[in-house]
Amino acid sequence: MTRLHPLTVPYRVVSSLGSVVALIVVSTFLDAGGPDGVGPVVVAVGAVGVVAVLGYQYAYYRRFEYTVTGDSFDVASGVFSRQRREVPLSRVQNVDVSQNILQRVLGIAVVEIETAGGGETEVALRFVDAAEADRLTDVLQGRTTAAAAPTGDRGETLFELDDDALLVLSALSFDLRLFSVVPTLSAFGAPAALRYVTDLPVGLQLPAVAVAVVATVVGGWLLGAVGTYVRYHGFRLTQVGEELRYERGLLQRYSGTIPLEKLQTVTVRENVLMRQVGYAALDVETAGYAGRGGPSGGSQAAIPLATRAAVLELARRIEPFGEVSLTAPPERARDRYRRRYRLASLGVATVIAAVGWWLVGTTWLVGAVAGGVLVGGVALAGPGARATYRHRGYDLVDGYAVTRRGYWRRRTTVVPDYRVQTVGRRASIFQRRWGLASVELDTAGSLSLAGPTGVAVDLGAETATTLQETVADRLQAALSARSASADDRP
Repeated sequence: MTRLHPLTVPYRVVSSLGSVVALIVVSTFLDAGGPDGVGPVVVAVGAVGVVAVLGYQYAYYRRFEYTVTGDSFDVASGVFSRQRREVPLSRVQNVDVSQNILQRVLGIAVVEIETAGGGETEVALRFVDAAEADRLTDVLQGRTTAAAAPTGDRGETLFELDDDALLVLSALSFDLRLFSVVPTLSAFGAPAALRYVTDLPVGLQLPAVAVAVVATVVGGWLLGAVGTYVRYHGFRLTQVGEELRYERGLLQRYSGTIPLEKLQTVTVRENVLMRQVGYAALDVETAGYAGRGGPSGGSQAAIPLATRAAVLELARRIEPFGEVSLTAPPERARDRYRRRYRLASLGVATVIAAVGWWLVGTTWLVGAVAGGVLVGGVALAGPGARATYRHRGYDLVDGYAVTRRGYWRRRTTVVPDYRVQTVGRRASIFQRRWGLASVELDTAGSLSLAGPTGVAVDLGAETATTLQETVADRLQAALSARSASADDRP
């Protein structure tokens, strides 16, 4: 059995002492202004806490052991409650290695092992030597035996993100997560902000609102650009045997594996800015799953940014699908989108007017903003409906189903027939009014836990039924063919 790196103890101790240090700092204030003797008591309690943390982390290190046998990865751990786990090597999907700046200086790393069907990382080793992390990656992915040293095989470089491409990728990134906090911030800051704006001279009120909107958009762009630069700095994708291996990260360095035999789908991803300059990204999905948002999370950017032609070339190298000619939804779907966007504009304008009237009373600014939203929404409903319609469709090529959806972030997903787990037909009450339905293709990939991997949206009802039956028949044929091929092997 092998133990973790000896630096595990001091590193985990320092990481765990934040609350104890805070307790000691608070004690100084209590000693200065509180009853006599309170400070020393708190300091004494803090000292006991430090000793307890030291003892626990040393016991954690001494009682955590692991080994790789011929067919499993075995772990024994637990300070108070002893646990033993055996992870079959055949179930290992992804092996991710991560290092922050301090860990790189110390030469240690975190190894996270993901398995098929798991709801979280199966095993996390915190921490092992960096060379041991490489050895475990090779062993667990079957490239070497348990007793062998790391192969050192860097493999064939498929893609490397240079500095110029990284800057372009950062500039083309926009972090929509910024807007997820807008409702929360608005609940606290909207009344004060509205009062501030209405207290301004009439001529400055609309410019102030415009500046706030522009600042929010620019903030989202800057947040996305910085986050993307840090995340994908030094990105490199290689192929070693039958697996892909990636490295990325400026502050937090990640590396991991993507077994080709366990790959579920490939997706060509393009936001609206990428499309304007002819760029795209390629995502691949495996059956592994890291519920805590680990490095892979079952999905990785095989190419974070390249020309669309280069992305399609690598996508076809991973999954050899043919030329795609998408079938668009029926034209009545476009009429549905137009009506939906007009109703949405009316709803937003009504909310703005109601909230503005409740907070500051009836003012011309509230009416102008609500009216502007309504007029602008109605005017843009037509172009928006056409844009949504143009970027939806599906196709069936030899051995693969292809779906596309999304305007701001268009995703073209390629699903191998034999990877389909279930195929379903769904029609909401609003779709049924227009005679439409969607066909959902689920795989064993982790992204399917949050929803279907591929979706053909707003097809005609009869077309959706036909597509569902066709995909189901192709799935059975693909499984039969693979079973026959396996039986023919010596």
